[in-house]
Amino acid sequence: MTINQSIQEFLDYLLKNKRYSIETVRNYGIDLQQFDTFIKHHYSHFDNSAKIDVNCMRHFFSDMYERREAISRRRTLSSLRSFFKYLIRYHQLENDPTLMIHSPKVRQTIPTFLSMDEISALINAPNKDTPLGLRDILIFELLYGTGIRVSECVSI
Repeated sequence: MTINQSIQEFLDYLLKNKRYSIETVRNYGIDLQQFDTFIKHHYSHFDNSAKIDVNCMRHFFSDMYERREAISRRRTLSSLRSFFKYLIRYHQLENDPTLMIHSPKVRQTIPTFLSMDEISALINAPNKDTPLGLRDILIFELLYGTGIRVSECVSI
């Protein structure tokens, strides 16, 4: 079975058996197709995934290093780990070539906060005489008073 066929089989497995969302499966597919393209370009003599080893994986990630951010490389590594785990589980591969590859460190950003004056200005900005203005004030006070995320507020 070719690498591309294994990828398609894996994506079907994620969608049907694991019930991953279509968007998640699409993202896995993008990562795995980039890997397949790399293999075809640099290792054209590989006819199946059994020939992929840790040196091949290091080559792939070193090639990717200049072009993609750490968070993208981390997601790609996660996709590849899942893929190779699947191949091992279904006897298409004996060893996981991603085991010796370390996840890139992702820089964490500290959230920014509003000052007390900015919060007051925000709460006092809506027109209190209209239903939409009252709604906006309620939303701002809910966000400020509870510390919930905007996405959590929207889902209420």
